[in-house]
Amino acid sequence: MIAFYDITGELIPVKVYEDYSITHKSDGCDQMQFFVDTKLEQYPLIHEESSVVTDDNLWIIKKIDDDRIDCELDFDFLKQAVYYNFNSESKTLAQQLEAHLPHGWVVIGANVSSISRTISFDICTDYDIVYACMATYDVRFVWKMKEKRLYVYNPDIMPSTGEYLTSELNLKSISYKGSTTGFATRLYAYGKNGLSIADAVVNGERYGLAYVEDKTYSNKVVCACWTDDRYTVAENLLEDAIKKLHSMANPIVSYECKVADLAKQNSDYDFLTFAMFKRITLIDIQRSLRVEHHIVEYTEYPDEPNRNTVTLSTVPDTISSKVSQVSSRINEELEKAKTAFDERMAIGTALMLNAFGGYPVITEHEIFIMDNPDQELAETVWRFNINGIGKSTTGINGPYTTSLTVNDEFVTSIINAMIIRGDRIEAGSITANQISTEYTDGERAYSTKIAADSISVMYHESLGGHTVAEAINGISGRLTTYEARTDEIKLQFSELTSGGTNLIRNSSGLNGVSDEWKTEAIDTDLAYFATTEEDTNTVSGSCFRISENTVLSQGVDGIFPDRDYRLSFKVRKTSNQLSKVIIVYGEDDNGEEITEEVYSSSSATNGWVIVEHTLSNSRGQSIRIKFLTNSDYFDVADIMLNEGNITKAWEPAPNEIYTQGVKIDKEGIEVYRSDTSEKTVINNTEFAGYFEDEKVFSINKDETHIKKTVVDGELIIGKGRIMPFSRNGEKGISITIIA
Repeated sequence: MIAFYDITGELIPVKVYEDYSITHKSDGCDQMQFFVDTKLEQYPLIHEESSVVTDDNLWIIKKIDDDRIDCELDFDFLKQAVYYNFNSESKTLAQQLEAHLPHGWVVIGANVSSISRTISFDICTDYDIVYACMATYDVRFVWKMKEKRLYVYNPDIMPSTGEYLTSELNLKSISYKGSTTGFATRLYAYGKNGLSIADAVVNGERYGLAYVEDKTYSNKVVCACWTDDRYTVAENLLEDAIKKLHSMANPIVSYECKVADLAKQNSDYDFLTFAMFKRITLIDIQRSLRVEHHIVEYTEYPDEPNRNTVTLSTVPDTISSKVSQVSSRINEELEKAKTAFDERMAIGTALMLNAFGGYPVITEHEIFIMDNPDQELAETVWRFNINGIGKSTTGINGPYTTSLTVNDEFVTSIINAMIIRGDRIEAGSITANQISTEYTDGERAYSTKIAADSISVMYHESLGGHTVAEAINGISGRLTTYEARTDEIKLQFSELTSGGTNLIRNSSGLNGVSDEWKTEAIDTDLAYFATTEEDTNTVSGSCFRISENTVLSQGVDGIFPDRDYRLSFKVRKTSNQLSKVIIVYGEDDNGEEITEEVYSSSSATNGWVIVEHTLSNSRGQSIRIKFLTNSDYFDVADIMLNEGNITKAWEPAPNEIYTQGVKIDKEGIEVYRSDTSEKTVINNTEFAGYFEDEKVFSINKDETHIKKTVVDGELIIGKGRIMPFSRNGEKGISITIIA
């Protein structure tokens, strides 16, 4: 059964469809596909992001290619909130899932992992956190959306349950793949500062060996080394070295099997039911093998089970887990690089803090710091002048082997840095473990990787609904292989967005309660502007404080009805009285406001809380955002309304600059000093100076007003001149008419 929700929310069964299949993926992100006739009367009602219902799951349409409809599991319920600087602290898998799955969900099998781990992100959703659990706790997921159940598996500990594949019964065809890339049977492991697993204590005794060994597949001795400066405990290093070697010491073998899924056709064969991660016995008559492998991918055709396909592998890895492993290796290398950089920085700091014996010499145009007060005898010299800074170790006349010059050139022999950014690097030679580049021209995505043993160039091109990856690999430019296949490597983005400009003016009270804001009060003061030390938790460093029974609102024009807009802001309240934020889209035929509630809470917040909401299907080109409260006060800061459906970091509206001592917006320019009561204002009507909010002087096109004037020399008014004079000890003024 396939049914979809149309734009009105009505569930409509698909009457006629073909090639309906579900692919169960090792990372739990199952995919569903079906084909419909484009002439079918229902076809125009099917559109991207429509919800689709099948017998046991909920899907979202992600791609329509003529008659082919591609769907993915509907994870939108895990993408309703964003967390910044997220750190879960140490938790078990069960605790992580309980914290980030909605109420009503049931997790089955979370006890397969009892370890506690920490998950952290700079910015993430519940979806990111839940999926990070797979790599963090080494588990796999199977989702049943309609039942609100999540099944957790650890394939490594799953026992065989008796299912098997054989050409004599249910195996139609088989394709074999095997690889021993990176093969090793002995692994030497070291941690920070030369920490060795030989120092680990196992069962009360010192381990004693600098390596671990695994000869379950081969009796050969093949050595490999692994160093990771993050490890400071020998026992932890030993435990992970054993796991790492196990994956290196055994070949990665996989079989893609086209099967007759008998259990789906006849209940007499229920004992041959296939399911993800089951350990299946494969009887490979052609190779005279009887092996057990996990199901890592299972494509089923619910209406045609005879077409089902099962993929078996010795390791249940997925693209996601591979990416996680690559990310882990990158983090390892970055950590090593950071450690090396920190060591060099510590040496540099020690040199700077223990500088003795330097002799500064200042001439008319230059400054020298030397290791000898006599310029003729000095060897180490730092020289500063209008053309730059330079260092010589061979005397005052150089050569200066390190220099930063006036023509923006930095010359030195070695640069130690964590990151170097620039448009172009020019070099006679570059030494690196690996150099990678990426480029896209809109239709093809190109990537190049130069490593110690190979040069590879790859591009991905959209062709006929498939991603075709073509690669040329070689050594020193020599062509060795050419490969073209329809394996798809997909980069997914959880959201797409445009825009980024803040449509709210004076959006955090940095210019007080300006005329962009409308205020309404029933029986108390209007909303007022507040800055306190607590506001350091906001990006802007300030906020609006809305008093009891007060409404603060701003109208926004230029809203496109067919686009999404993202509203975000931070709130803080200390009482349990009701506070609300609503969007007003206009009025209905009866003059009543058409509103949408963005935020409503009768609870005090624990500090500052970020609120995010996507405005969809606006009814007009203007909206009004209202903030109101019954609390003693309701603090609102960092109000941001941007085009798109992703929260952007707060920034002022265009043409607004609010810094320490300067305000620039549509009202003009205001310059002030925070330690005085003086300010200068320039706008379209006047140039004026104020002291304690009293106008001291002002200039406009017609006249100049000055409260108090001191003239040290002459004062000319029209054709008159007033001049001070002093003669024979007498002082006075002289008034003269200018001809």
